[in-house]
Amino acid sequence: YLVAEGFNAVFVCGTNGESFSCSLAERKAMLEMWMSTEEVRAKKLRVLAHVSCLAPPETVELARHAAALGVDAVSYMVPCFFKPPASAR
Repeated sequence: YLVAEGFNAVFVCGTNGESFSCSLAERKAMLEMWMSTEEVRAKKLRVLAHVSCLAPPETVELARHAAALGVDAVSYMVPCFFKPPASAR
């Protein structure tokens, strides 16, 4: 359907709040599902995976998972909340 409607890429787990509302396992499963579709396997749809998390180690984990699956690109943003240094508390 997406290809027939003129789309050439999907942005998985980005812009809808998935980084705050889904677990790492759920986000990995969503990306795996997209990577297994016929359109992606046939190179008719490119996949951009959003990997940002509040915890940087989780961001790295998702980025490595995305790379292992062969996504076309990843996107991320820096954590939007920071723990203040001890001197500021």
